Amino acid sequence: MIYNVGFRDKGSPWHGGTGDIAATVPPDDLLLGATDRIFASTGNGGSEGTSIRSQLASWFGQQMGIPYLHAHYLQLYRNGGQFREVMEDLEQPNHGFAERWTAAAEEGDLYKVAMWFEFPDDNYNFNGGGSVNGATIERFVSGGAYKMARYRWHFQRRSNDGNASNFTNLFDLVTAVNDTSTAYVDKVLNLADVPQWMRVWAFDFAMGNWDAWSYNVGQNMYLYKPAGRRWMLLPWDVDFTFGLGDGTSAQLWDGQDPVINRMYGNPAFQRMIWQAYLDVVNGPFLAANFQPQIDARRSALLKNNVSGLQSPTSITSWINGRRNPILGRINSANASAFAITTNSGNDFDSATPAATIEGTAPFAVATLEVNGVPYPVTWTTANA
Repeated sequence: MIYNVGFRDKGSPWHGGTGDIAATVPPDDLLLGATDRIFASTGNGGSEGTSIRSQLASWFGQQMGIPYLHAHYLQLYRNGGQFREVMEDLEQPNHGFAERWTAAAEEGDLYKVAMWFEFPDDNYNFNGGGSVNGATIERFVSGGAYKMARYRWHFQRRSNDGNASNFTNLFDLVTAVNDTSTAYVDKVLNLADVPQWMRVWAFDFAMGNWDAWSYNVGQNMYLYKPAGRRWMLLPWDVDFTFGLGDGTSAQLWDGQDPVINRMYGNPAFQRMIWQAYLDVVNGPFLAANFQPQIDARRSALLKNNVSGLQSPTSITSWINGRRNPILGRINSANASAFAITTNSGNDFDSATPAATIEGTAPFAVATLEVNGVPYPVTWTTANA
C-alpha cells in the first residue's frame, strides 16, 4: 500500500491528452524502485489488437543495441474496476533511464524532441484553427544568435541544473549538423554518435514506425548528451509498427527534417545506416529469431486469461514481407567484394611518403587497417 500517489492522464494532443496513466509516488516510498512510472496502453491511445507489437518493438531495439523502454504486462484496476484488458508497466524516459544506458558518473543533458502545437482560443482543437509543426534541427537565428524561442518547443530541455534555458550544448550540435564546410563529417562525428543515431533511425524505418523524428513527423525521440561524451538518441512512444504504420515497401530513410536528410545523403553516414540494416535482416528480422518472441508473449497473455486478442499472424507476415525489400536494396547498393582499384589493384611505387589508395568495400567492412593500424577513410559513395 502506497499513500499520496499522484495520477494523471498522459497522452498526445492527437488523442485528447489521454491513453496512458502517469503515477508519481513519494521519494521515500518507491514503486518498484522508481518515483515515476507509466501505466501504458499497448497501442496508440488505446489497446493494440494483439498486445504484442509494443513489446516486440522493445525486443527489436534490444537486438539492435539501442536504448529501449523496458515494459511488462499488467492488469490495472482503478476505482474498483479494470482499466482495459491488459496494459504495460513502462519505464519513464527520464534522466535515470538515460544514465542507465550510458553508465555515466554524472548527469547529462536531456531533451525531448517534440511537435509544436498551437491551439486556437478554445484551447482544444489545434486542427480547427491552430497548427502543428514537427521538430527540425535547422538553424533559426535572430539578431545573429540562435532564437531560443524557436527551439524551446521542439527540443524541450529536461533540466538537471535548474536552468531550463541552458541550450549551449544543443546549439553546438545545431552548428555542427548545419556546417557547410569540408569538415562537416568530422564536426558532426565529434559531437554526435552517428552510428548509434543511424541504428535508431533504421529501427524506426524498418518497422514502418512513421511517428518519429526524421521520418514523417518530428517527435517521439529524446536527445541525450552524457557528460563528456557524444550525443545519442533515445527512441520512445513506438506505436505504429509491424503493419500498423507504413507498408513493407516503404523507404529506408529520408523524412521531414531536411538537416537529417542531408545526413542520410552523406556517403559516410549513409554507409552507417546500411550497416544497421545488415544487422536487421541478418538478426531480428529472421523468423527463427522473432517468431519465438511473438509466440512467448501470445502464450503468456492467453495463460493469464486476457481475452479479445487478435491473432499475431499479421505481424509475422509483415516482418517477412518487410525483410525481403530491405535485403534487395542492400544487395543492389552493396559492393560485391573488397577491392583496391588504384592501379587496377596492382602493386605500384609512390614518389612521395604518402599515397592515396582507392577502392570499394562491402557494407560489412567497418574499418580499414594498414599494418594493423586503422586509417581514416573518405567515402565518396556508400561503398567506395
